[in-house]
Amino acid sequence: MSTTTKKAKKASTAVVATPVERLFAVLNLAAKMGMISAADIVYLLDLPRPTAHRMIATREELQFLQKMPVKGKYAVAPKLVGLATSILSSTIVYAPIQALLTAVAQKTEATCGLALMSSGEVEYIASVMGQSPWATSRKQVDSI
Repeated sequence: MSTTTKKAKKASTAVVATPVERLFAVLNLAAKMGMISAADIVYLLDLPRPTAHRMIATREELQFLQKMPVKGKYAVAPKLVGLATSILSSTIVYAPIQALLTAVAQKTEATCGLALMSSGEVEYIASVMGQSPWATSRKQVDSI
């Protein structure tokens, strides 16, 4: 193993002492990499192979991970994306996003939104209607 590879592994190895830390380490790895396999968990989180397979199976059962068409690969599932969206929209984190979108909408007179794409599904986090003629007519239609 090259020095660079050893350094990369050491830098990416998470502290996974408790079950909760392992839960979030696996979900974080999937979020960062896009798709993960049991081998990724073994190598990057320095966990035994049976543990990695069990962790994937448990997270898939809980609908936090979903099996991908690529053999042995898993990705973040829509349920987890929905949870992240709910957290963002119900916390103080949401206020600055909304303020920024409002400022952009006022400046551009266009509707502005922020969304995430996960497994072909779009999860909207925030949206602000602009002052364009289309937006104005849309507001009138929505009020009917």
